[in-house]
Amino acid sequence: YAYTYVAIYGYSMVEAARETFELVRQVGLIPLMGNHLLQSVIMVGASLSGLLCVCTAGIFMASSTTLQELAPDYIWAIYMLCFLIGYIMTLPLLEIVQSVVCALFICFAREPDVLEKARPHLYKEILDGYEMMTGGLSFTDALQGRGGNDSSSEYEYEYEY
Repeated sequence: YAYTYVAIYGYSMVEAARETFELVRQVGLIPLMGNHLLQSVIMVGASLSGLLCVCTAGIFMASSTTLQELAPDYIWAIYMLCFLIGYIMTLPLLEIVQSVVCALFICFAREPDVLEKARPHLYKEILDGYEMMTGGLSFTDALQGRGGNDSSSEYEYEYEY
C-alpha cells in the first residue's frame, strides 16, 4: 500500500509508510484481508494458466510422433517447463489487477466522496461489502470513529461524462 501512496500522491517512502499505517489504524485490517484473498485468486489463476500450457504441450506431444521419439525420457521435464512458462507469463498480468484493487482502496479510503460522485453504484457495492465483512460497522463510521476522513477534500474535482 505504501508504494501506491508513492505512485498516486508522490509521497516519499517514509511518508507513504506513515500514511499506510494511519490508514490501517483508521479503516482496520478487513481490507488487507481482502487483499490477501485476492493474492490467493491470483495464484490460482496463474496456476490454471500453467496447467493450460501443460495441456497444450500434452496435445502437441500426443499428436506428434516425432516429438515423442525425440524426448521420451524428458516428457515430464517438458511439462514442468511448460507449466513454469504459463505461470510466469500470467503472473505479471494478474498483478496489474492487484495493483488496481490496491489503488482503488487507497483512493476510496482517502476520498470516499469522490468515488460516490463519480461511480455511485461501485461506491454502494464497496460500502455494502465493508459492512458485511465488519458485521454492520459502516465505513464512514469507521473513519469518523477513528479520527479519519472529515469529508473535506483538499482537491477540487470535476467530472465530465
